[in-house]
Amino acid sequence: MNLRGTAAELAVAQGLLRRGYEVAAPLDPCCAYDLLFPVDGVWKTVQVKSTSSGRVWVRKRGKRDRKRAYEEGDFDYLAVVHQASGEIWLMPWAAIDDATSLTIENQCWEEFKWTS
Repeated sequence: MNLRGTAAELAVAQGLLRRGYEVAAPLDPCCAYDLLFPVDGVWKTVQVKSTSSGRVWVRKRGKRDRKRAYEEGDFDYLAVVHQASGEIWLMPWAAIDDATSLTIENQCWEEFKWTS
């Protein structure tokens, strides 16, 4: 059991609920996404990552190790939870399409940071 991952998923779910969204989680733990929420009647998927350093790795296209490589269509949004501060960023796939790692403190991600 990954307690940090579960805590991050719960933090994102709580944030979505506070913003008035319904939230669901897949029954299959092998899904490429962790949460779902409806936007204009269409369920969107969220992959949740947590970080203590401010950097998040997003494996894409390459399959050099046993960890999953994400592809377009695996999820609609990437949510990043900073463990120490509890801050959350929610970024659409299009914003991270060219990235393999993100430093969330970078100003270019500021527009995706949730405010209380």
